[in-house]
Parts: sequence; C-alpha cells; structure tokens
Amino acid sequence: MTISFTDSTTAQNKVNILSQFSYLNSIESSVESPNENYVIVSFKNFTDCQTANSRIAQLKSNPKIIMANLLLTYKNQGIEGIVGLTNLFIVKLKTSSTKQDLDQFALQTHTSVIGRPPFGIDTLTYIINADKYSNGDALDMANWFYLTDKFEYSEPNFIVLQ
Repeated sequence: MTISFTDSTTAQNKVNILSQFSYLNSIESSVESPNENYVIVSFKNFTDCQTANSRIAQLKSNPKIIMANLLLTYKNQGIEGIVGLTNLFIVKLKTSSTKQDLDQFALQTHTSVIGRPPFGIDTLTYIINADKYSNGDALDMANWFYLTDKFEYSEPNFIVLQ
C-alpha cells in the first residue's frame, strides 16, 4: 500500500508511526519530492477486502497520515509488478475555463491546488492533492473534475513498480 504523510513528518517519525500498526511490515521504499511524500508498505499476512479497508481506516485516523491506498500486483506474460495510486492528480483547464473555476472545484471537493507542474507544460495545467479529507481519492476526484466539463483532461498519478 502507499501511505502519505504530512510534510513535517520525518523519516524516523514515519517508522515510529507505522510501527504502531502490528499488521504492517516495515517500509519497503520511500518517495520524497517537492510534490510527493509517501512510503510503500505491505500487510504482514494476506487479508480480505473488508479487513484491508478497516485497516486503511485505522491508518487514516492518525493525524500525520494524509492518505493510504492499496496497491495491486499483476503478472502478465512473465512480467510481474505493482501498480497503485498516490494522492495527486493533474488537470488541464479548457481554454474557456478559469483558475477561479479550478479553485471553486477544489473548495467544493476539499482538494488543494498544489501548483503548476515543475516541467512547465503550459499555463492551464495544475497538480491537485486529494487527501483523506477530500471527497474521494485521487482517482475519484480526477473523474469528478473531468466530468464537470471544465477540463481538457484530469488524470490520477499512478505509480508502477517492477
């Protein structure tokens, strides 16, 4: 699973927080960048969906954890990997839409506009954060934004590990 933390959470604090949950293995990998701050962990034992969802809710109850999502494993033609969802999605406003439209939708959905991508695509593209306080995860929110018809595209940030 991917777990994101508040910006002020140190690497040691992440280890300490996650060690409180006896059903988790230790951190397998960590990603820290200006827009992303998450770790990848797994359950110690296989669990059913209901138990997994209950454990995710327990994780999200910690004030330092802002997002927890399951990862999916896949195997295709001998290639194995993991795919998952982070807390970010990217949108591009239609030329008929405004930054105020974006800000209004972010307010309605309890998401936050992080800013423009560092690679400077154009002036209409923005990175949005969907955390545990949002009306849904990054996939749900990306779909919701797109369906408003104010955006040329809206795509969640998937991670793929092999």
